[in-house]
Amino acid sequence: MAIMDYKQIIDRVQAASPESPIAVFRTPDHKLEAVFGATVEARKRIERAKRREFVGLFHNQMPGEKVTETLMRASWY
Repeated sequence: MAIMDYKQIIDRVQAASPESPIAVFRTPDHKLEAVFGATVEARKRIERAKRREFVGLFHNQMPGEKVTETLMRASWY
């Protein structure tokens, strides 16, 4: 678990392959938490997450502008 700002998460996403994406969650105090998304624990957490809590799974094959926009919006709410 790592609480990060969206710029730090973008750096992690740029190094993440589709086979090992980064899962991003919003904490109750509106911070972003990034974890490895391919783990059993992360998958369980995604399944349990409420809609506003789970931001998404991201990897380096996704359009950078879309990832940045999604993370920026998540960090504001």
